[in-house]
Amino acid sequence: YLFFLIIFPIIIYLPNIIYLFSDIITKVDDPLLIYNLDNYVEAVNVNLNPIYWFRKIYYNFSFIQSSKDISFYLPFGLIVLLLICLLFYLRDRKYLDKNKEIKNFFIINIMIAFIGILIISFGNSYIDGSIVLGGRLNRYLNFLVPTFAILTSLSIIIIINSSKHKDVIMFVFFVFFVIKSINVISNRIENITFDRKNYPLEIDMIKELDNFSNVLVKYGIEVYRPDLIKDCNQIFVRDIGFVIDEFFFKSNILPNRAKEFKGIESILDKFSAKIIILPEYIHIEGGDLLYHDNHIFIGYYNKEDYSKLITARTNRHALEYFKDFFPNKKIKGFQLNKSLNNPLENILHLDCCLQIVGKNKAIIYPQAFENKDDYKWLVSFFGSDNIFEISDKEMYEMNSNVLSINSRTVVSQPVFKRLNDWLVKKGLTVERVDLSEISKQEGLFRCSSLPLVRN
Repeated sequence: YLFFLIIFPIIIYLPNIIYLFSDIITKVDDPLLIYNLDNYVEAVNVNLNPIYWFRKIYYNFSFIQSSKDISFYLPFGLIVLLLICLLFYLRDRKYLDKNKEIKNFFIINIMIAFIGILIISFGNSYIDGSIVLGGRLNRYLNFLVPTFAILTSLSIIIIINSSKHKDVIMFVFFVFFVIKSINVISNRIENITFDRKNYPLEIDMIKELDNFSNVLVKYGIEVYRPDLIKDCNQIFVRDIGFVIDEFFFKSNILPNRAKEFKGIESILDKFSAKIIILPEYIHIEGGDLLYHDNHIFIGYYNKEDYSKLITARTNRHALEYFKDFFPNKKIKGFQLNKSLNNPLENILHLDCCLQIVGKNKAIIYPQAFENKDDYKWLVSFFGSDNIFEISDKEMYEMNSNVLSINSRTVVSQPVFKRLNDWLVKKGLTVERVDLSEISKQEGLFRCSSLPLVRN
């Protein structure tokens, strides 16, 4: 009796009490953490964080595995089981009347269960990832959800063991969890199929990069491949540095990508180019710089929220730095639009909206520029007949991330039919190479190449 009324609730509530204070312990303020371990992993050093491991173990053995389970199995499945329990309680109440301790335990469980049902029915903040109704208070009330799931299950077991209709109850109980198991398995198979279709496999990306490399070699270009770094994505080498004349500039890129540079150090040792280490306050990535004749085009972002935008990679300091470094070159800056919410409005790099092909032609997304006069300047610079305008959808599909390997040849995606037809009409040769798997990581030909010597 003491175990069921005192010790057992403490055991059940213990992980939820830890959830309650995890904000203070981890200093992470994210309401989604209770039901999203992936977010939690990104927010803390999980190797040193006991809260993470406690949650992970608890989830592995818990009835609840995700907000999807909460939104379907608990409100529907457990309500059905509760009704069945209540039905047999009314039919077998003599047994419970003779065992007051079990009867009290059962009544408490029923009360907790219905409180939990009310919470997840009218105030669950986390289904579909949005904070609604209960808000932060609901975050701390959600400890009742796993609690009532477990207690209700125990109540069902008590009824099964005490009722003359236990065979019927067991059958319903069995069918419910068989359906749940089938659903979990089918979801897993569906997820595997989804992952295979939507997430690139390393073997497929290697094949695509080999095909890309073979086309470059076909045109007399010597291709170097970075030294492999374990567990490091080294595909988008354009970001980590760039060459202007006899200088190689090492980019100040995001800290979590810094180790990519080690993969090309042995290659740079073979060249006479002077390596320039930029000051720390100079932020620039190779995708934000285009070099054309004696012109250097630089995409940048100069608003107050620069430090808060992970999509802002180049600052205005970089523009001023290169004006001083190359006083005899014509430096033109383009402030780019950024968005964390709408991919059709976010311009990660300049080469996502502007690409120079051939000698005097350009692919441009007109809405990319904060200053509308910048687009007018580009029209006057290249001439309207030499400009191929792309839509927001084509920008998102990276039509401008093709690669001009000489004044007559462009490497492009086969699916860019409208662009490819225009290039051919303008007298350019189009080498069509499929980088569909690579593109799933938001980069194409220019992103995955870094010219070291230009003829």
